[in-house]
Amino acid sequence: MSNKIYLDCGGHFGEGLEVYIKHYNMDDTWNLFSFEPNNDSFEKLISNSNIKLKVNYIKKAVWVYNGVIKFNAEYPPDSDVSDGEGSSLIDLDYWKPKSDFNPGAGDVFSSYDVECIDISNFILNNFEIDDFILLKMDIEGAEFDVLRKMIDDRSIVYINDLYIEFHDFCYLRENEENKNKIIKDIQEKNKNINIYGSLR
Repeated sequence: MSNKIYLDCGGHFGEGLEVYIKHYNMDDTWNLFSFEPNNDSFEKLISNSNIKLKVNYIKKAVWVYNGVIKFNAEYPPDSDVSDGEGSSLIDLDYWKPKSDFNPGAGDVFSSYDVECIDISNFILNNFEIDDFILLKMDIEGAEFDVLRKMIDDRSIVYINDLYIEFHDFCYLRENEENKNKIIKDIQEKNKNINIYGSLR
């Protein structure tokens, strides 16, 4: 029997874990992994008392290689704690989460090094093609490069259900055309994948 895997990319405070656990009626037969690099968010994530299942919490940014990368933690106005909402690996010259479209976003960042993980290799090295893999990706702009690599190395073929939040509206190097091309390329590579927007 195939394994059931949930990859929570961008764990934040665990809200996504709660929503997807309930939506998929997950139990202890599932293998759950939650990735979150933000220092403040990770502490809240691992202490979320609403999550009763065993979760492998991984304090790393989902990216295209294993190593270390600069991480930009966003701070809301008048706060000394990062809420994680607009925190990103993307260079601040190109990352502008605060706009007329998203006026509540912070515009002050603290940058520090974090560990990052090649999610493609993680999938290829740890799971089988007949496993059921649910991938939720809310990684603040990094999804463009990550998904392109997953398409190129065919790790996207392992994914059954993909929930993706694109951030072309605040990533100045990307746009809706690029987003649509990625979606088309995913569907051409993996005919059986289900692609959804975020549940939360």
